[in-house]
Amino acid sequence: MNPLEEYSFSVHVGSEAAHTPEIVEGISDVFSHSFGTNPRTGKPYRLGPKTTKDRLLSTGHVFVARSAENEIIAYLYARVIRSENGIVVWVDSLAVLPTHRLKGIATHLVTQLLETIPESRWVGCATPNPVAAWVITKGVGGTPYLGECDPPNEVISMIEYIRPQCPDLQGAIH
Repeated sequence: MNPLEEYSFSVHVGSEAAHTPEIVEGISDVFSHSFGTNPRTGKPYRLGPKTTKDRLLSTGHVFVARSAENEIIAYLYARVIRSENGIVVWVDSLAVLPTHRLKGIATHLVTQLLETIPESRWVGCATPNPVAAWVITKGVGGTPYLGECDPPNEVISMIEYIRPQCPDLQGAIH
């Protein structure tokens, strides 16, 4: 049996997902239980000062995976940014509950993203979660630019162009 058969997947517009309490709560819960606890506070890591609803309002597409019990167990949300060098899909967040990992769920969410926005030329993310970056790179193919590297000028130009529209990049150094 294909492990993905025990899950259901859905795609939502960000603003609609933001106004669906079940999705907002589910995504918040997945995030809180996916990254462990903060050693200073002993509490689960949080998404930051913006609420989950605010984050979903500022994104374009929300992809959700549910268990057989209809519980949200994974999500991916991304924005589409039109740049002078083509369409950029920026993954704002991707997470899978630990008990559901290594079953292809995150890869399936990335595949859904690419199928939903086939005209994208670039796919990017800025995440402290190296597994999310690896899954996205695996799903997208192409060349990953990670850490200290020398990306081509076209990539640097694209990043500079989308920086004002992408919260993950606004504090990044040049």
